[in-house]
Amino acid sequence: MQKSRNLVELLYERTVDKKLTWGHDGADEISATLGHIVIYITKATNINFEEVYKIYLVVDGHVKDEFTDEDLGASNVPTGVVDMPNYFRLCEALFQMAARQATGADETIDAALAFLLAKE
Repeated sequence: MQKSRNLVELLYERTVDKKLTWGHDGADEISATLGHIVIYITKATNINFEEVYKIYLVVDGHVKDEFTDEDLGASNVPTGVVDMPNYFRLCEALFQMAARQATGADETIDAALAFLLAKE
């Protein structure tokens, strides 16, 4: 699982740095393409009705690996990312940032702010 933990940490860091481009398919599925690999992150509910984040790695339409924040140790394993106490919080933040980037939400807010500030 350590490789999967490292992957999520790097996905988060590259998303924060805007070095990774996320897309949106209209459902709750966000994706980024890394060469020939497509990484999907989704939000779902587990059997206890708790939020869970699932990550898939797909090559040529075939799922090569998949795991959830729970598999990574969700709430009881510390991450290697500052201010992220566990993998549930890290995956949650990654999903939220990726979704905002994929839908263009932040760019839209930036444009609205720029317009309003230009009118002062």
